[in-house]
Amino acid sequence: MLYLGNLSSLRDWGYAKDYVECMWLILQHDKPEDFVIATGVQHSVREFCEYAFREAGIELEFKGEGMDEVGIDKATGKTVIKVSPEFYRPTDVVNLWEIRRRRRRSLDGIRQNNLRGAGEDHGKT
Repeated sequence: MLYLGNLSSLRDWGYAKDYVECMWLILQHDKPEDFVIATGVQHSVREFCEYAFREAGIELEFKGEGMDEVGIDKATGKTVIKVSPEFYRPTDVVNLWEIRRRRRRSLDGIRQNNLRGAGEDHGKT
């Protein structure tokens, strides 16, 4: 069973390999600057779960809302995701997003993977 917080929270999901590449590029700068590394695209926690579970061979169906929402394995009918009060933050910032214009200008050539790449990578582990 996977216990999560608000499945509707939107996040700017990044891909670890891209973050590491960005860190390396930042270290190549001659003068220190502040950088925010982001994709500029938002997806819900629910969407991330769908990609990760699909990579593991599990198609999800979500039922309920808020604290009562669950993710069910379509093939078996087994509940595999539950929302836990322990992780459900009532004051959660539901919408975390960064505009990546500065990154695009400063770190030319960086590859940009989408949520599917990150979800598939997590689903393999």
